[in-house]
Amino acid sequence: MLTSRQITNLAHILVLGPLLLGIGFGYIPPSQYIVGLGIGVLIYHIFMTLKSGFNWMRAIHVLAVAPTLIIYGYTGCPYARDASTLLGGAAIAYHTARLLQ
Repeated sequence: MLTSRQITNLAHILVLGPLLLGIGFGYIPPSQYIVGLGIGVLIYHIFMTLKSGFNWMRAIHVLAVAPTLIIYGYTGCPYARDASTLLGGAAIAYHTARLLQ
């Protein structure tokens, strides 16, 4: 049986990291769905911070991941694409390492 941590890690490795890489490499065009995902990430991580206290990983999501998704989805900014590539690669690497611990 998978733990919630393992499910979170697998979701980032199999879905969210590749989504960010797809944005970064230009395979996923800007859309309101990307904006909605960014707003969802922002709301969720702010709520979890208020509920459970400060956590660096939540801060990264609030300060880097959510704004990158919102800016790219709304404007298609090439700098947000570059940031998405970096964030996607980092997400896959970090969560793979956590899963293998």
